[in-house]
Amino acid sequence: MPCDVLDRSRLRKALRRLGELAVEEDIELELALYGGAVFALVHGSRGTTKDDDGVIRPAAIGRRLCRCVAAEQDLPEDWLNSDDAWFRHPD
Repeated sequence: MPCDVLDRSRLRKALRRLGELAVEEDIELELALYGGAVFALVHGSRGTTKDDDGVIRPAAIGRRLCRCVAAEQDLPEDWLNSDDAWFRHPD
């Protein structure tokens, strides 16, 4: 998959589906986005981004649901990148 695969429309669709999956499982997710995703989604000043940098809690459940979204929407498995060490917090 090419590096610049997530445009504003695909990001919104993926995040919407992530929320739907959480609701279906009666799970409350907390999500904070950073970097390119914010510029693409909020400001519209960036056409594409390779992944969304963010923090999702609870992390293990969030990662599982993100993998479901990736499989459903043909996205990279790490489309929501929350692996940065400075974002790490215990669940």
